[in-house]
Amino acid sequence: CTKTKKWREALNIMKRMEEQWNIKPDVVSFSSAISACATCSEREQAFLLFNEMKHKQITPNVFTFGALMSACEKGGEWKRALNLLSVMETSNIL
Repeated sequence: CTKTKKWREALNIMKRMEEQWNIKPDVVSFSSAISACATCSEREQAFLLFNEMKHKQITPNVFTFGALMSACEKGGEWKRALNLLSVMETSNIL
């Protein structure tokens, strides 16, 4: 992906938010980073961010799931995408 530096840059910004600026990432920053990963077909990194989000008890929103679905689509992971739809439904996001 020609934008490789962009997804890595997004991850670096999130890291600096907490470590240097003492700002806790929120659903918007996580969703943006997940989207940057999805754009470059870095789906595993996108899901790692999603898991980190859950670990930090940050509730995902429709944009978070949209970015994850995009990552699944780029990787041909339709079963994973269906699982996300299920999670959205049980989370009352659909």
